[in-house]
Amino acid sequence: MHKNFSLHLPQVCADCAGVTYPPQGFCHKCLSEGCTPMALPMEGVIFAKSVLHYSLEEQIKPYLPVKFASVKIEGGAVIFAIEGDDGLELGQIVLITEQDHEFGTLLTAVKEKI
Repeated sequence: MHKNFSLHLPQVCADCAGVTYPPQGFCHKCLSEGCTPMALPMEGVIFAKSVLHYSLEEQIKPYLPVKFASVKIEGGAVIFAIEGDDGLELGQIVLITEQDHEFGTLLTAVKEKI
């Protein structure tokens, strides 16, 4: 059984162009409610990586280890995404896309197309 995680895209404010993540229904800079989800793909820079070696979720255990990247996008928001490609490095520019994985559809960091 696969769990479907809801995708939470960063929001950009129509009034001040502030980026809010995770989405809160209002801008964290000016408190405007005029925020809309950002479009995919988004470009950003990897500034941290981690690996999940253990999970209490039985449906995830067969897929361990799972690699994650923290990606800083334009506007300063940080996206925690699954690593979609091998060999992603700190400081590398990547695209954040929506991809299906064994355990659901998640935000995924992939190498930027050249």
